[in-house]
Amino acid sequence: MKHFLKKHRTPLLVFAVGLLTYLVIIGLTHLVAQERMQDHLDLERTRTTNEIEASIDRYEAFSNYLHEAMITDEVLELMNEANDADDSVKSQARNELETLLEDEYLLLRDYSFRQFHFHLPTGESFLRLHAPERYGDMLFDIRESVRIANTENVYVSGFEEGRIHNGYRFVYPLTYEGEHVGSVEISISYEAVIDTLYTVSPNEDAFFILKEQVVLENLFDDFSHNYEPSALSDVYLVDSEIYSRFENDRYNLQGEALERFLSEAKPQISSDLEKETSFSYPVQCDDCHYVLHFTSVKNMEDEHVGYLFTLSEDIHYSDMVRENRTNIGLITLFFIILFALLFVSAKDKAKLRQLSRKDPLTGLANRLFFTTQVEALLAVAKREDTKLSLIMIDIDDFKDVNDTCGHAEGDKVLTELSHTFTDTLRESDIIGRWGGEEFLIALPKTGESSALKVAEKIRRAVRNTIKTSNNELITISLGIATTQDSQVSFDTLVKRADEALYQSKNNGKDQATPYNNTKDD
Repeated sequence: MKHFLKKHRTPLLVFAVGLLTYLVIIGLTHLVAQERMQDHLDLERTRTTNEIEASIDRYEAFSNYLHEAMITDEVLELMNEANDADDSVKSQARNELETLLEDEYLLLRDYSFRQFHFHLPTGESFLRLHAPERYGDMLFDIRESVRIANTENVYVSGFEEGRIHNGYRFVYPLTYEGEHVGSVEISISYEAVIDTLYTVSPNEDAFFILKEQVVLENLFDDFSHNYEPSALSDVYLVDSEIYSRFENDRYNLQGEALERFLSEAKPQISSDLEKETSFSYPVQCDDCHYVLHFTSVKNMEDEHVGYLFTLSEDIHYSDMVRENRTNIGLITLFFIILFALLFVSAKDKAKLRQLSRKDPLTGLANRLFFTTQVEALLAVAKREDTKLSLIMIDIDDFKDVNDTCGHAEGDKVLTELSHTFTDTLRESDIIGRWGGEEFLIALPKTGESSALKVAEKIRRAVRNTIKTSNNELITISLGIATTQDSQVSFDTLVKRADEALYQSKNNGKDQATPYNNTKDD
């Protein structure tokens, strides 16, 4: 592994840098795209939130007008009569007030107001024109708006769940001849808000869900039919009246398709719903590009109690998603092509480097590369004061092989010899083709006697394994030279090995001869 890393250090480094660059560019591209898409979702959700607030503001202004028009002196006088009165007087005042305002309440309903409710200063429900049979229950503990309007004598507005319905409430304190005589509530449901959203954005479906806990804490038990479970969450309920009101107005999904879509989206958005804050969620589904925008609904105490959410097909968001995928795809394609070119270039360079180092026929080191390697080994031998031996090999009567069997057979013999040499030698030994039928072998950290044993081993291996096509044995002659001092040069060592080889030839061939050092004396 270490050898592989060392051998391919440069291409591996280039690949690592390229991969890191690719990942950084992809990461930045995706991050920028995600920020753009999130900004778009935030902008769209803000638009919906502004439409909700504008709708509520319009209804509040209209409520103020209705309050001024409907709360006459006759109404205030009846409320005054009911204060501190016995049940019979209260009942009579209640009946008269209901008769007096019956037409006005029908008018309120025509303008999407849901509740018209009077309360006594003690917080007692005096008259619900939307449910006149229900009265007498105390509201201060469950209706913060009623408590504030009657204890602080101030106007209050905001969302609240009630004993029968939820709604956005406008609660006005009532005063008769300078005395506080109770309060009146005019309220809308989110049906009115959703209706406004459909008017402004008919291609955007709107829904309202309320926390089940909030409903159960306030609702009369026999009005539980006003709510049903939401397909989107186990924690939220659907206002049945509002949900059914728009069944035929929905533009994108209806009926079972809508229920199935919400059920499939349920696990995807559950964690976001738990945060109880406004958010947007693009739903991933086959052949659809829907986006859900959730606007948190808060009560008068600034507590999250539900969501108004919209469902729409956002083509612009889908375009940004496709654009991001395209950009990432193009960047990936660019780097694939770049890596491919680098790989081919590195492969070509490696091939060229190999060609510059290797003999093309035998695959052994060529003369130049062998010389470079052995000179490096000589430097190590000098530094570490160790021996280095050189074996020069020549094929006996190789000219006869070429002349008799042809040059193709000669090339075959050279190739088989190179394999035999490689199989016989140690991994640390170096072998090269010196030229023609001559080979050189360098044996680091090897003295003369050991080198002679190696030479004999090679000679026997060749004699026992390699033959020509006409069954003639191939033999080799070998000359051995070993460094005797630290000053010997590579050229000197080669010359000595060549002289020793010459001795082997003169002595009858097919033998190994060490260099005779006495010649230097």
